Amino acid sequence: METTEAGTRPALDELVDHILTLDRKMDQLYDQGKRPGHPEWQRCDELLTEIGEELNAEGGVDRMHAALDRAHTYGLRGHYVERHWNGIGAWIE
Repeated sequence: METTEAGTRPALDELVDHILTLDRKMDQLYDQGKRPGHPEWQRCDELLTEIGEELNAEGGVDRMHAALDRAHTYGLRGHYVERHWNGIGAWIE
């Protein structure tokens, strides 16, 4: 995960932007007939896991919820991310 400055963690808005970008990418992959298991889909999953783990490390489930709540206000559709984060920290969808 990229950082905003040397040694600092990305701001919440940056992580939300990453979540939204990955969500759109997975929508495109799905429209192209690519499903979980496809290498591009797996890379999106890996990045979502990294984001979830980072948010968990920063503030646990509360921080994870804050990111998803914000992402939903910016257009995140569906619940793939919520289900994907099951098992990260205390997250249970």
